[in-house]
Amino acid sequence: MQQKQNQSRRKCVAPRPLSGEPQEELLPMRQHSLPHDVNHLCKRVSWLENFYEILYACQVEGVEIPFTVVYQYCRPYAAYLSEDGQLRKIESKDLEVPNPAMKNVQHSHQSTNLLVEFAEKAANKKSTLHKCDTGVEAMRVFSRDAILQGDKDLVVEYQTPEDAQNYLLYRPKEQNGIIQRFVQPSTPKVVSYRVYWTPYHMQVEAVCNNYLADAAELPVERRCCTFDGHQNDVSGYALNHAVEKKINDATGKIVTAVKRIMPKRVDIQVMMLHFKASSGGKLWFLYCSSLRLLDGSEGRPVPGAKLQIGLTDGEMKRRLYAVTTDRPRTARAEEPQLPPAKGRAAQKRKGRVCILSGTSLGKDGHLKYTATFQDVMLHFLWHGE
Repeated sequence: MQQKQNQSRRKCVAPRPLSGEPQEELLPMRQHSLPHDVNHLCKRVSWLENFYEILYACQVEGVEIPFTVVYQYCRPYAAYLSEDGQLRKIESKDLEVPNPAMKNVQHSHQSTNLLVEFAEKAANKKSTLHKCDTGVEAMRVFSRDAILQGDKDLVVEYQTPEDAQNYLLYRPKEQNGIIQRFVQPSTPKVVSYRVYWTPYHMQVEAVCNNYLADAAELPVERRCCTFDGHQNDVSGYALNHAVEKKINDATGKIVTAVKRIMPKRVDIQVMMLHFKASSGGKLWFLYCSSLRLLDGSEGRPVPGAKLQIGLTDGEMKRRLYAVTTDRPRTARAEEPQLPPAKGRAAQKRKGRVCILSGTSLGKDGHLKYTATFQDVMLHFLWHGE
């Protein structure tokens, strides 16, 4: 049985090294998860979907990940979660994609139903009056332009069980992204942490929402947002020393994992990570909003040149300038979208029309629902109806 599991595990080599570089080790990483060309690695700015595969391949210990489903090519690519102190991965073949047209379908093997994980489990929970209960079950993160603006145009949606069900069953998934189980706060207000890491500087920030987590009179994107919300909805938060130590340890392990999976000549330029703490002293890694790589071989001396220990002053200034310019922005929170309309609701509407001729009274055709007195009189004088 163990032999069959080893054979079924897909293994691939990390990005191919160039001639003269040491051979990279074999890691249980899915094929085509990373580009093989160093130039493509350095040009890439969106690692939202692939970052969990890096953590799983290196089996980073001490980093907790909530149940997270990664979408690629408009379908679930894999699911990642922490279980018994280890990172576990559920392949796409073991994920049951909900289909409203096919109900009560029996599968030949045991699979994980996404609708049960995000919607039905929340409905079966006992209602509580605890202030930490936000009523949010899932958090969706995606980029509207992952190729060019992957770390600048991120969007976060906080979804209730009903919103999660609408997304899984009816909404299109062209933007891919992730959907993650929402980590309930351990305080009456939502608090999250952000790490800005460079080879020369590391900064840990904490932000707290200004409203109570159970404030039902406010929309969820206002009482659950932190770094992704408006400035008037959040405020700074004093960083706990115990939490700061855990964040520093987790960030160091993640940096080591990224360096391990990348070619030797590639260095990390900027990395931005998001964390959240929950009850029991647990620290959860949410997502990586930005990861930019730099080809470290550009500043190395040519063979036969004078050996110099460390980087040159020019190379150091070039890297510092590259880090400080065009800093990636944080994601922004938006209201969950409604599923696309069907039937008569999906048909094109004409707006205000003449009862005799059926002509639109507005200047914008079907997009205009209000017609002024001037529009009505102009139509009457022109058509005589």
